[in-house]
Amino acid sequence: MDVLIDNVWHAYEDLPVLHGVSLDIQSAEIVCILGSSGCGKSTLLRLIAGLEVPSAGHISTRGTPSPRTLHPIAFVFQDFALVPWRSVARNVELPLEHHALPKPDRRQRVSSALYRVKLSEFAQTYPNQLSGGMRQRTGLARALVVNPAVLLLDEPFSAVDLGTRELLQREFLRLWEEARFTAIYVTHDVFEATQMAHRVVILSRRPARVQKIIEIDLPHADRSEEHPRLVAMRETIRETIRGEIDAAGQELVDAP
Repeated sequence: MDVLIDNVWHAYEDLPVLHGVSLDIQSAEIVCILGSSGCGKSTLLRLIAGLEVPSAGHISTRGTPSPRTLHPIAFVFQDFALVPWRSVARNVELPLEHHALPKPDRRQRVSSALYRVKLSEFAQTYPNQLSGGMRQRTGLARALVVNPAVLLLDEPFSAVDLGTRELLQREFLRLWEEARFTAIYVTHDVFEATQMAHRVVILSRRPARVQKIIEIDLPHADRSEEHPRLVAMRETIRETIRGEIDAAGQELVDAP
């Protein structure tokens, strides 16, 4: 399913956040969104998810999801957002409770989602008994249980250690290879973006515009850490973001 963002503006009262953002995100594409802290990346995700309504402009989708899709768009949060008194299986089941599904179908969906993220053995475990990586896998399973056509991820692996993050990145790419959903992925990690994305979208300082789009046409299997093209792309991304941070700082200095 495609996601079409057409000249979107957004503000919180007198604080402008997004300034005419337009993007066409293609079906089965992984797009990573980067930018300086507070520039509006998470706000853009919330608008795509329908959690907020743009002040101006339009966000729409194009295409028909699978018949097994219960929610076309699903969200994976940075802070896991698990219900502590529900087991792993019952956390994953949560989005299904708004649908009149037969119990066998509901159990099958939960079982399949847990199997896909390698948590089948922990179905009856509670969140406080899990590692950070396992809690985030639970969040992924909860999103996948509805078979979304579009998956939104807001810095999903930032709360775990480096080794776990790299493992989760590989697991995410495996899940994407299986299901080929559209993914829109907010991150601060330049290396993560160049390892995972088909396109990297860099937002300017707030109010955010699309500052630069970098296409990465290398297969994921060929993206070694020291690949010359990826090294060059990372430096371009860092320079662009650094320039926006410096410009924002200069605006503060020049302010009356």
